[in-house]
Amino acid sequence: MRNIDWQGVDQLIEHILVVGAGTMGSGIAQAIAEGGRQVLLADAIPGAAEKAKSRIGGLLDKAIAKGKTTPEVKDAVLGRIAVLGDLSELTESAGCTC
Repeated sequence: MRNIDWQGVDQLIEHILVVGAGTMGSGIAQAIAEGGRQVLLADAIPGAAEKAKSRIGGLLDKAIAKGKTTPEVKDAVLGRIAVLGDLSELTESAGCTC
């Protein structure tokens, strides 16, 4: 088995794709965005990723109400989450003719 040096790899990763915008996918997207990375959120169901982003906004609103975060943090987190309307957009942007 090959030894891989993972040191510094996290600094190379700027954008992360999350496919699946259900409870788990949206939670993963939120955690990644809160960690300062750009997230591309996609789902096979049209509109699901946009709904998930709205749901994340609602969760952040609750955290603001409890004093656990600020509106500025909410705006920053939501600003790091981009939504794909359709998975075909992903293949097009990647140059895939699948």
